[in-house]
Amino acid sequence: MKIEIDKTIPCPTGRQRLDGQRATIKRTLLEMAVGDSFTYGENKPLYDAAKQAGVAITTRKIDGGYRVWKR
Repeated sequence: MKIEIDKTIPCPTGRQRLDGQRATIKRTLLEMAVGDSFTYGENKPLYDAAKQAGVAITTRKIDGGYRVWKR
């Protein structure tokens, strides 16, 4: 048995999840400039998304959630 080799078919890129809470925060962090901030209700997904995006953040608790700055 001989297996044929295909040489012109590109490999698809890795699957990226584009929906969900962390993905939304990650996209927002990547669009922000250093020093920009936003507010968010929970703390845990902020750090998870920042780690995935490779972005440093600072958070402070405020009424109704957290303020997040991109460092």
